[in-house]
Amino acid sequence: MGRTVNPRRYDVAGRQRAAADRRRRVLDAAVEIISAGGYVATTMAHVAAAAGVSVEYLYKTFGDKPSLVRLLLDYVAGGDEKPVPVAQRPEVRQMKAEPDPRTVLAMYARRCARVNARAAPLLLAMAAAAPGDARLAAVVRTAAQQRLGAAAAVVTDIESKGRLRCTPDEARDTIWTLNAPEVWDLTVRRRGWSDERYAQWIGRLMADEILGSHPRRPEVTDRKGQH
Repeated sequence: MGRTVNPRRYDVAGRQRAAADRRRRVLDAAVEIISAGGYVATTMAHVAAAAGVSVEYLYKTFGDKPSLVRLLLDYVAGGDEKPVPVAQRPEVRQMKAEPDPRTVLAMYARRCARVNARAAPLLLAMAAAAPGDARLAAVVRTAAQQRLGAAAAVVTDIESKGRLRCTPDEARDTIWTLNAPEVWDLTVRRRGWSDERYAQWIGRLMADEILGSHPRRPEVTDRKGQH
């Protein structure tokens, strides 16, 4: 005879999946609505309606709007809610394992393109509303500090693999500036660059400023077929 299946085990697993799916719907809806309509104009009722949940569930699970936005930062940075620090994610571990510092910067630039595609519109919407909201301003500052810390970690890694042509602080600030959501917004959203073209561009500038000049590689064309 086969083993008896415990229906309760499947019931629990099903409820857990349903709960996780509901959380993702809320987070995805919040990112989309705030990015498109702005932080001030977005209400918890808007998010609840878009996600198909009650406002009561939203407050009970995520807290108020500033609390929800704090959760969104980690969500857009990692692309999910897995309890895995960014430094331990597979793509970051691959960067650390790569011995060539120029390749590391190219890999990091591609990661910046992916993260900014998710995060930049949200961060810019938050930054626009921050002057009138102290709690939101604190969240925006935290996001900027996290980017700075990530840039410093990249510099520490590449410095161990090759000689820098500038100080570590200058290298950190170069990376922090080039991967800023404002730069992604200007190039990708406003000028219509592809994410690949953006990644190649900031990767080349990072490498040239931090490691020294290098023969220029052909760029991919943007969506208009122009360089």
